[in-house]
Amino acid sequence: MKSKHWAILFAFTVLVIFSVGSIQGFQLGAPDFRVFLAAGEHVWNGQPQLLYVVSPDRYLYAPGFAWFLSLLAPLGFVAGFWFWTALKIVLTPVALVMLSKRLKAGLSIAILTLLTVARPILIDLRYGQINLLVLLSLIFAVLGFSDWIRGERKKWVLPVWIAVSVFAVAKLYALPILLIPYFWHFLSPTRRNLSRIYPFFFATAVPFLFTVFLPVFAMGFEKGWALLVQWLAALQDKGFPMETHNQSFLAFVARQFTGKSAHVVGLYQEINSTWIAWVGDVQLKMIGLAWVLLTMGLILAKLFAYAREPDRLRIALLTIGILILPSHLVWKPYFVFALPLAFLAWVRAPMMALVATVLLNLSGFSILGLWWGPRLESASILFWAMLILYFAALRPAPAKA
Repeated sequence: MKSKHWAILFAFTVLVIFSVGSIQGFQLGAPDFRVFLAAGEHVWNGQPQLLYVVSPDRYLYAPGFAWFLSLLAPLGFVAGFWFWTALKIVLTPVALVMLSKRLKAGLSIAILTLLTVARPILIDLRYGQINLLVLLSLIFAVLGFSDWIRGERKKWVLPVWIAVSVFAVAKLYALPILLIPYFWHFLSPTRRNLSRIYPFFFATAVPFLFTVFLPVFAMGFEKGWALLVQWLAALQDKGFPMETHNQSFLAFVARQFTGKSAHVVGLYQEINSTWIAWVGDVQLKMIGLAWVLLTMGLILAKLFAYAREPDRLRIALLTIGILILPSHLVWKPYFVFALPLAFLAWVRAPMMALVATVLLNLSGFSILGLWWGPRLESASILFWAMLILYFAALRPAPAKA
């Protein structure tokens, strides 16, 4: 197929997925976006003390991030949600095209990647979530940094890293990516020229710390500190959700091996999918701690590998793809982070990528029914699909003819 035809098919795929998701978002009312908008309106109206008190749903993000969300307040819901969604519609194909060029993969891989993560993207759009925007900023950041250290200093790179630093305050799982410039500079076999790298120190540490302590700067020490304490309390209060919508590894263990029932979001019912009830509360905490140490160790190993191995972009994409794994709470839209893994998987192990695509997209209740669907969801099927993509992305690149 000619490149022009692939481009048309790619544009059509983007149009269909994002049109459906955007329409569903307006129909559903984009509940998560309403939380962001309400937080921004509190700051805009001079009432940031209401962030964790008055909200359509729980606002669990850093208070400083609400100051940036306040830029949405003058737009209102309709215009604000269109702007929020338009960013995703524009930036997603741009990111995929850039990946295709850098990895010399072609638009056919970009199309397959979109189809693999279509369901998480649709959920992200439907609820007005922020995860896709965070993911895209991380992809642009590692692409830009990869160019920068080769001497190609593009103007958009540092602003993207500043955006990543702000997002990392709201979504803490993005934090490891902020360490990439530091690992590269201090651990590379040949020490690099600091003048090439120092802008990234200011584009990461300064915006991150500024966003964390923005409430203190804006409200004074006492009120600002009180808001930070409320944020930490809100994080602690969210606990460990057992409902099947939580697709984390620890949720899988809890639902399959503790004997406890789990709530099925959307069906308003409880199911018990326990295989063997041999895990108690203490053992569950120990398993959770071991899982966090294992996955954080894996992420740290990737950062070390980034500093020392030549295939840096692939390592950075692998790192982005596993950022959500340590968390005990991984909602379905978080699996947009499978996008870089899916891209690599389709290049290196297409059959494994196909299996993961089926598990990610064809495991919904409307397809499997109201008996198998909830039970596969209870087994954290999206987590296992993402794990398949990760191992597929680790496979060696196919030999060139």
